[in-house]
Amino acid sequence: MAKLRSKGKIVLAIASSGIASLLLLGGRTAHSRFNIPLNVDEYSTCNITKRTELAKLIQKADLVIWDEATKNHKYVFEVVDKTFRDIMHSEDENSEEKYERFEYLSADSVSPVSEQIQDQDILYPTEFLNTLQVSGVPNHAIELKVGVPIMLLRNTNPKSGMCNGTRLIVTKLGKSVIGGQIITDSHVGERRTIPRIVITTMSTKWAFILRRRQFPIKLCFAMTINKS
Repeated sequence: MAKLRSKGKIVLAIASSGIASLLLLGGRTAHSRFNIPLNVDEYSTCNITKRTELAKLIQKADLVIWDEATKNHKYVFEVVDKTFRDIMHSEDENSEEKYERFEYLSADSVSPVSEQIQDQDILYPTEFLNTLQVSGVPNHAIELKVGVPIMLLRNTNPKSGMCNGTRLIVTKLGKSVIGGQIITDSHVGERRTIPRIVITTMSTKWAFILRRRQFPIKLCFAMTINKS
């Protein structure tokens, strides 16, 4: 902190308690420095008006050091984050309006298990096929937007790291392909494209084989994999 200040950088030193703030050079409590309300909720904001001296100080600051930050409720951080974004005219990276959602629908059809079964379209209409959820097969409808984590359900190109279970972050959404950045294994950071492919079921639960043309992916915000 002293080294940064010696280089002319503006460093705001704050702490969650008064005692901790006394140990920091030029330190103050977070509530005092940023006018954080004592009782905060998800709708609270800091009492800082634009074009005030405090707002100008925040805009010029190069670094904020917050000691004992983990002692605060999450709403305290959200209050400061919202206020900073307002002062800095910054967009919320998680804003619902920042990224457009895309919904990809599959093209479902059937292949008979037995050639003696006729009129498959009558027995199994498309509306019924669209409702089927099968392990290892992507859903009929997949809703995505840039930044969400996904997992591959098929080995599309093992040599380039595109294997069943590979996780990626969506970077681009097109009509026929999806762009993603690998976040697992030895190909971390590399970008790949994912096309639609035809996936068939291997189950004999029905008297037909489901053929689904869809991107071989699933959302994976929280997912466990057991391959034992």
